[in-house]
Amino acid sequence: MARLSSPAPGRPVTFELDGVVLEAREGESVATAMVAAGVPLLSRSVKYHRPRGAFCMGRSCGNCLVRVDGVPNVQGCSTPVHQGMKVERQNAFPSAQHDLFGTVDWFFPRGMDHHTMFAGVPVAEAVMAKVARKLAGFGTLPDPGTPAPLPPAERRVEVAIVGAGPAGLAAAGVLSRANLDWLLLEREPRVGGRLVRGPLPAGERDPAAGAQAPGPSERVITRAQVFGIFVDAGGRFLAVDQHLPEGQRLLKVYAPRILLAVGGHARLLAFRNNELPGIYAGRAVTRMLREDGVLPGGSIALVGRGAELEGVARALSQAGLSPALTLDLGIEGTGTWSASIAPSFGGIIGTPTIAHGRTRIRGLSYQTPDGQRHRVTCDALALAVAPSPA
Repeated sequence: MARLSSPAPGRPVTFELDGVVLEAREGESVATAMVAAGVPLLSRSVKYHRPRGAFCMGRSCGNCLVRVDGVPNVQGCSTPVHQGMKVERQNAFPSAQHDLFGTVDWFFPRGMDHHTMFAGVPVAEAVMAKVARKLAGFGTLPDPGTPAPLPPAERRVEVAIVGAGPAGLAAAGVLSRANLDWLLLEREPRVGGRLVRGPLPAGERDPAAGAQAPGPSERVITRAQVFGIFVDAGGRFLAVDQHLPEGQRLLKVYAPRILLAVGGHARLLAFRNNELPGIYAGRAVTRMLREDGVLPGGSIALVGRGAELEGVARALSQAGLSPALTLDLGIEGTGTWSASIAPSFGGIIGTPTIAHGRTRIRGLSYQTPDGQRHRVTCDALALAVAPSPA
């Protein structure tokens, strides 16, 4: 795929993907680097070994788990590339591109219930259990000598804010003006959320200009994934997986008050083959465009509704791209086929029916309200619908 000249990329680096050397830009994620290199296939699904690619680019879908420098199940969408990194795709034989285990999907087109298959037949039951274990699972154990986590650390504050998008930043501003002791935790490398990587709103060319955290830098911790709230002898705390330049550590943040401002999860629309590599959430596409200057494809189709669809279309237009199709799902909940976007976006009202392709999307079929079926050629598809609250 091509790269845009803006935003300014990091310095060129190389990394290995299954033994093949690829070029990347320092600081972008493994998943983004693979898309930029024209390799959208990141993994194979458990059990049926269907091809999977990055979808949300936001750590909520699990499609981009890869082995990095001997460590399994690393999230490719959030792991920055560095010079000499070794990336391997998991759960496939002999390769993710040509996975023999994918034939299971052909032998069992109506599904395979391995819990009951050959149950009660002594030898066959044992063989089936071994086959099921081989088909399933998430990678193998880490290589010997992989770095151990750093010693855990603790922080104590009056208020802990989880999420540094627009809501989290606004809350931090209120707390700062009230002279309270607060800490802002953000799992991404940069604060701002949709302001810096989401769809572009109407009449505002660069919403990222307002994505600044109030207060001193020590009140903001990025690359910090909160994974639970627990209680021990010291009180209630947030358990945080913090990624530092020198390694990974557990951070315990004790706070009597916790504010969750965690945004939403990308939504997947229901149509046949909707999991093919090259199908992305709308905000994954705008993230690749706005943060890394990476085009998700040469011919991009859009499906969605309302402000989300318009915002993704604006981001493409700002990058100098015209979508192969802008499919408007119509106003949600009305029961009528009413356009949800302005006519200037050139939307066609309809619903997607089938994504075409084997190891990546090659086209999309859709149906219009009059019952007519149409097909468009594309190598990327953005599903621009509002996220589900997280």
